[in-house]
Amino acid sequence: MTLKQAVEEYKEVYLAYRNYAPRTREEYTNDLEDMVEYLARVGVIYLKDVRLSNLIRYMAELDRRGLLGSTRKRKVVAIKSFFSFMYAESYTHTNIAREVIPPFVEESRPRYLTADEYNRLLDSAKGNIRDHAIILLLLQTGIRLSELTRLTLNDLRITDTKDENGGKPSFIRVIGGQRNKDRVVPINADAKLVLDEYLRDRDLSHSDNLFLSRSGEQLGERGVEKVVGKYLKLAGITNASVNSLRHTFGMQHVLKGTTIKTIQELMGHKDIRTTEEYIPLVNGVAKRELEENAL
Repeated sequence: MTLKQAVEEYKEVYLAYRNYAPRTREEYTNDLEDMVEYLARVGVIYLKDVRLSNLIRYMAELDRRGLLGSTRKRKVVAIKSFFSFMYAESYTHTNIAREVIPPFVEESRPRYLTADEYNRLLDSAKGNIRDHAIILLLLQTGIRLSELTRLTLNDLRITDTKDENGGKPSFIRVIGGQRNKDRVVPINADAKLVLDEYLRDRDLSHSDNLFLSRSGEQLGERGVEKVVGKYLKLAGITNASVNSLRHTFGMQHVLKGTTIKTIQELMGHKDIRTTEEYIPLVNGVAKRELEENAL
């Protein structure tokens, strides 16, 4: 049995049997497909050929990507669940993932980009209209990686109707999310211009997904991570990831005085306490700026 076949079996039997929520199924599937992709690159195609050393090296690869400890821990949970199922169903003789130790997750403050960093990041991506649109949309809307990859052309609204300030209100519709309901997130004039340019440049495709790969198919989460990682590196920004762009959105809105309730709605936080985590960060920024600009 190939690893791809094994993951399909896990999805159709185990995940269905456990009746996990759609988002949990999607996350577990994405985590396992990412593992399969990595193992294929190192020449491991079949389930029987996976060794503990392969999984340990995969975890080291996740660390090199700069993924948060909490994200890596979730991936370990998915991997241990997968190999436990394979062992229980007698597809393997041993459960090699039993010895995989989840990473220690430190309590850390969200990594956000400073004004200088996000401007450098945007500047580094201006040579590629699709990549520039992806990064700008993440910064300007604060949507999750999974939500970005699910956006379709129908979820984007750029209207000709003018608002009270003479502008043309534009927004994206985000489907589902942790609160299991749709939400509407406005996009500003800068994002609108870049998205307009991207749509004019976008190749015709049978896919209605907003962002496409070079082959004209849906651009997946791993693809977006590669895109953002590429420009973070070009901009000389370290210890940051796709999620840092979401945190930057939250930080900027708190700094500008947007109400916590509004930020919660825009970001789709299930618990307002998650949104409130930005407040002490903003207070720290304000204190530092006061000290640096003291008369």
